[in-house]
Amino acid sequence: MGPLPKDQRGARYIIVATDMFTRYTELIPVASIDGDTVAQALWDNVFSRHGLPKELLSDNGPEYANQIVKALTDTLRVSRHFTTPYHPQSNGLAERRNAEVARHLRWMALSIAPKDDWSTLLPTVRMIINGTLQAATGFTPHELVYGHPHNIMDSTLWSEETLGVFDYKGFYENLKVTLANLEEAAKQAVGPHQSPIETTGLEPGDYVLWKNEAPQKLDTPHTGPWKVVEVLPNNRAKLMSLSDNRLKATHIDKLMKFETDVSEDLMRQLAESDQEQYRVEDIVSIDWKKGSARVKWLGYDELTDEPLGAIKHLEIIKRKARKARKSLDKY
Repeated sequence: MGPLPKDQRGARYIIVATDMFTRYTELIPVASIDGDTVAQALWDNVFSRHGLPKELLSDNGPEYANQIVKALTDTLRVSRHFTTPYHPQSNGLAERRNAEVARHLRWMALSIAPKDDWSTLLPTVRMIINGTLQAATGFTPHELVYGHPHNIMDSTLWSEETLGVFDYKGFYENLKVTLANLEEAAKQAVGPHQSPIETTGLEPGDYVLWKNEAPQKLDTPHTGPWKVVEVLPNNRAKLMSLSDNRLKATHIDKLMKFETDVSEDLMRQLAESDQEQYRVEDIVSIDWKKGSARVKWLGYDELTDEPLGAIKHLEIIKRKARKARKSLDKY
């Protein structure tokens, strides 16, 4: 999963490993996805911890087709299988897990840790995923692996003697409440009951979310909240940013009404966190044969090489592809 914004520990990718039967998931932050790194990560975090799988199902990415990974699986007698190229839906469980990991990271990054420290959130994301009841099995992944429910949220787990200096109990109770509030706010904001806004239903003082045209991996699908200052002719609205009070106008079809009981102070915190997005400033060069692009990120001097498959949704990539008469379908 990635590339993500480089964090303080140098991580830019997440290896998401899920057992098909129990649905138990391991999340491994890595700096790169070359064969050496992937093979070591699989051994350290999956094979040596849980035992050897009979089969390893992955996409057709070079990191998994690499000779080093092949040598590891051949030595351990693990059969390898690959999904259909350019059709990630053929590994539906992995795609759902990736989406779940991204969803938790987005909301947790809003309130718990800055986006440049996202790898520190992975153990908590893993805990949430493995402690969640699975409809397919009727159990949580943790129960099927360990034989009992995950009790880290249970206040009886901790005593005053075991808490020590760091208040784990308070941390996880606060985390639980924060996640519940953010998830509920997100559902209310972008859930299926939210229909497109009509001019007659929008008034000054309302709060809205603005559609993020090209979200990056840790960006939310919408930016904001924004406050409606004025309803303009031709289905447009003037908005004020809650993070810095700047004014902007846009068409209402880009807006979703933000109906929630969350206080304006919390909405301002969400809006301020939303400014900390990692955005592409420019595409310096594209290697069409290798399928990669050299990217300049807004506010950062470092250039990074990104797979075209991960950024082909960006308008700047689409424009350059049209100009070069290249198709993005194969990436």
